[in-house]
Amino acid sequence: APPEPPAEAVERAADLLAGAQAPAIIAGGGVRAANASERLRSFAETIGAPVATTYKGKATMPEDHPLFAGTLCGGTSPELRACLESSDVLLAVGSDFDAVWTQHWSYEFPADLIHVTLHPSDVGTGYDPRVAVVADADRTLAAIETALADRSMTKPNEAELADRSMTKPSEAGADRAAAVRTADAERTAELRTATEAPLPTVSALAALREALPRETIVTADAGGSRVWAVVTFPAYDPRDYVNPGSWASMGLAVPAAVGAAIANPDQ
Repeated sequence: APPEPPAEAVERAADLLAGAQAPAIIAGGGVRAANASERLRSFAETIGAPVATTYKGKATMPEDHPLFAGTLCGGTSPELRACLESSDVLLAVGSDFDAVWTQHWSYEFPADLIHVTLHPSDVGTGYDPRVAVVADADRTLAAIETALADRSMTKPNEAELADRSMTKPSEAGADRAAAVRTADAERTAELRTATEAPLPTVSALAALREALPRETIVTADAGGSRVWAVVTFPAYDPRDYVNPGSWASMGLAVPAAVGAAIANPDQ
């Protein structure tokens, strides 16, 4: 069984998040491996944090959720980067902080960084977290959420909102995420709406997304199209999108699609 999160680390993480005014979450492939997507969504809603997924964690947060901000890769937008760097507490769960999505560890993350990973060797790779939790992503998110509830970290009532002159955390987080999505959509609008051959990758992907049922399993290959798929092709379930990982293996998409079709013929 995956290890339980250490109680002391959970309490320290909860302390940081309870005091956060602008938290953010990064979700990696470990969220998928731990079957923690549902937990991730509820946790993000509890603290009102925008969620960015890594390219290996794509679709662990439904990409039509109000708190979804974007996907991290070599083609990450300046707005998504700024959203994460301007957070006061950043929770990275199930990520190894690889050189690809961090763009060789060039992000300037807040000092209050919480890193949840199943592999001890991931801790300290490029970044020194304030709190490191070497444990299962699902169990850790559940434990931190329980600790936050024990601190009565609930959304403020209307009177408290008036006194503090602030919006609800969920609304603030959704606004931050929406600002990133809007900027990204505006940047790719011309590519997305092109109709003359040869079609740009973005317009082809947009046509596919419109035509395919929501639950269709899609596999992506390595190459330039992979980057466009990561940042512009919406995916909604962690098991419905198959993407090359760190090694970017060429030729993955066709055998991956064959395997997915055999295992899930109805999708």
